[in-house]
Amino acid sequence: MKHLDGFENKIRKDFINYMLEFYGSNGIRSDIFDGKLTKDIIEKYVDDFIEKRKKLIVWSNGDSFDREFFRDVLLIKLDICYNTEYDVREYLTKKEIEELPIKKDTEKYNL
Repeated sequence: MKHLDGFENKIRKDFINYMLEFYGSNGIRSDIFDGKLTKDIIEKYVDDFIEKRKKLIVWSNGDSFDREFFRDVLLIKLDICYNTEYDVREYLTKKEIEELPIKKDTEKYNL
């Protein structure tokens, strides 16, 4: 992430490690990502996630709610699951939203 001070960089690193503790290959809930969630994958998406959370004034410095919300973002971005606990559409690109299976189904049936 550009222009992070030492405190923000530590929070980012701690959050990445927190995600790995829960959802990484040896994590408490590694089954959610079939044991395939890596630090590289998290780092690919974490900066945009944090920036959007800050803009929405809901970033809590990587607490459990941030972790669960980011989990749902990753589930969709990694094409694992679309029926997530939280509505994370505001964290997705327009293209990702258009490609969601639910959206396709509603268009198919003119809903």
